[in-house]
Amino acid sequence: MNNTTKGGKNNNDYTKYIFNNSSNGNKTCVFYPSALDQPLDDVPWKLVNMSFKLLNVDSKLVLTLLANHGFREVNSDSNDFNLLWSNNHVNTKVISSLRSYQRINHFPSNLQARQTFALYLTYISALLKKCALEKNFDDPSSNLVLMFLIKASKNLSVPLKIEVSKSSLSNKKAMEILQLLERFLSKYNYDTLMYLTPETTKNCLPQKLFNLFLTHAG
Repeated sequence: MNNTTKGGKNNNDYTKYIFNNSSNGNKTCVFYPSALDQPLDDVPWKLVNMSFKLLNVDSKLVLTLLANHGFREVNSDSNDFNLLWSNNHVNTKVISSLRSYQRINHFPSNLQARQTFALYLTYISALLKKCALEKNFDDPSSNLVLMFLIKASKNLSVPLKIEVSKSSLSNKKAMEILQLLERFLSKYNYDTLMYLTPETTKNCLPQKLFNLFLTHAG
């Protein structure tokens, strides 16, 4: 995006729609659930012509969320898009041909999807640890992590028992949740290693390309 958009509006006015990743300088679109009810005002994406393409998708939720954030939909045979959203696995050749400004919603390989999710959990773990060490920490987001663990731990090859004390100290509770998350991540990574078979690796992205994605995603 340029420093200004149509009408001379400065991009500083659009900071609520852009997340700046300080670790690598990347900028990420921020989406709001309120857009499911009505189009958002002053979204910058329409002004810079951001677009999306749907493949085998029959989801009013995805369509409404993107359209109400100012994204325009293009035909399924068009290559002029910023986001490709598909319900099915996408051919590796398609992913390899994506340009720097184009993104896709998932991988052709469930194995690499698991590895990417593990990276995300590692980031959440580091963030939770930093927050828990802060004085007078009181953040409801730790409860969201706990809710995730209660549900997701049942899907491990060996389910993890999730329990936390009824402490009134938010810091102590957050540290307990952090320990549970780290244990979950360890078991999740073990299950991922068990997932390594010729069948699960045949559709993987080339390792160099996948490593490049992880670098930008981190």
